[in-house]
Amino acid sequence: MVALKTIFKFYFQLIMKTQTLTKNFEIGQICDCGISQTSYYIVTRISKSNVWFKSIPSLIIDDELKNTWGGQKWHSLPNFKVIDGKNVPLYTGKEFRQKLYINDDNEQYCYRPYVGIIKPWMGDIAYNDSM
Repeated sequence: MVALKTIFKFYFQLIMKTQTLTKNFEIGQICDCGISQTSYYIVTRISKSNVWFKSIPSLIIDDELKNTWGGQKWHSLPNFKVIDGKNVPLYTGKEFRQKLYINDDNEQYCYRPYVGIIKPWMGDIAYNDSM
């Protein structure tokens, strides 16, 4: 368990050096979406009314939560590398476009039907539950 916490701490420090923690979308920024199961995306283009994303895989953390619940509950992080200070996903899905919205706190977000709200990822480890 101690080694696992050390790995998380190292990974989190690496993310904080490369991941911008803004409330607005930026090209190359990692975003998350979901309530019970988190999906991750990377921003590829931005216009004044739309944002284009590509889906990226998540890295499932093999910890006590996953082992206790038989894989029905787990923690996850986006699976990407940092190359020359830029977030580069290992694999990407097909690019898609979503309409850009701004809430009362001037935070940008996109709504994807049947999936949820896509917002900039703040570096948190996501809790997932498929029960």
